[in-house]
Amino acid sequence: MNHVKNTLPFPLPEIPDHLHPDKNPGLSEEYRQLYDLLILQNTEISVLNEELIAQHDELCLQYQHLAQAESEIRKKEEQLRFITRQIPATLWVVDRNLTYLLSEGKGLSRIGLSPGEVVGKSLHDYFQAKEGNHPVIDAHIRALHGEEVTIEYDHNGVIFQTSLCPMTGPDHMINGVIGIAYDITEKVQAAEQIRFEQERAQQYLNVAEVMILAFERNGTISLVNRRGCEFLGLHQDQIIGKNWFDQFLPPTEWARTREFFHEFFQGWYGECTHWQGEIITIDGSHRTISWFMHAIRSPSGKCTGILASGKDITRERQLEAEKTAAIGQIEKNIAKFAVLNDQIRNPLSIILTLASMLEDVELGEKISTQVAKIDSIVHDLDRRWVESEKVLEFLRKHHHIDTKSMTGKDRK
Repeated sequence: MNHVKNTLPFPLPEIPDHLHPDKNPGLSEEYRQLYDLLILQNTEISVLNEELIAQHDELCLQYQHLAQAESEIRKKEEQLRFITRQIPATLWVVDRNLTYLLSEGKGLSRIGLSPGEVVGKSLHDYFQAKEGNHPVIDAHIRALHGEEVTIEYDHNGVIFQTSLCPMTGPDHMINGVIGIAYDITEKVQAAEQIRFEQERAQQYLNVAEVMILAFERNGTISLVNRRGCEFLGLHQDQIIGKNWFDQFLPPTEWARTREFFHEFFQGWYGECTHWQGEIITIDGSHRTISWFMHAIRSPSGKCTGILASGKDITRERQLEAEKTAAIGQIEKNIAKFAVLNDQIRNPLSIILTLASMLEDVELGEKISTQVAKIDSIVHDLDRRWVESEKVLEFLRKHHHIDTKSMTGKDRK
């Protein structure tokens, strides 16, 4: 531009007097016209020169702005490239022919690639597969048809979670696909380990021959073992997620059990406690369960649930009631034996006295002999009564059975 400016014509230099029309009247009219035309053209050229200089300056300014913008773009591109190479993922772009236009990200090192290494190659070449034979290629084709796609796939032992979205141009037409993939190998392995531990824990729970359930604060069941399913008569998926109060308790237990849950979560019972209550099984029968409740706590120490093991004590309570009734009947019978002994001995004494008063001595002796036999039998009953008393005393001492309260009588 400076070259153009320096070669532009400038106003004519001073004209010698002998050539100046005003100072030399002898010059022809034709010369005068040529002179005036030259002056006019020189003036026009001067004006054009000034306009060209102004345009030159404007172009220089625009060039400076363009160079500055280009420099900023390059800086941003370098920054973006630096960022994309640092993110723990793989970022790429392919065109409509599935040819790589961009390939960046630290995740490339996980599959043995460097940034930009696959640029210019096609997905078919990289995966050595044709359309319909590889899930990643098929997913890209779906994205080219306008679908946003998310898939997981295993690439040589590295598991990626890949998201693809269509790339559109200024005309809003799809001209490629943008993809980003995260290495989730450790996450998947951790999830597998957690699932394995959960399944193993479930196996341990299933070995137990007592019901084991876990409850949330509102009574929702979050865990149940095999014995619990068998006892309730339902499959696991028919139990988990259901509300314990509404589904498995008789109405008479609702208020009492809800109050107990509230108190437990308030910390009234500490870490664990025992609880008894009735439940309803699938066949509608009521069973009495003895529960051992233990708090489930979050890492912060907040009680978030209850782990409960339950034992069916319905039959035990029935047997206890039957045993109590039997013991009561035994003691009643023993008491009757004691009274019966006295009731028999008193008439025997009278019979023996009357026998001694008979004139027929032989008959009196026969009667006395029979009275002695009867007395021996009564004595044997009395001895058995004493033994029964010892049995009852053993029950009182070792089984805490209050047999005295059953008869209201204490014989020594």
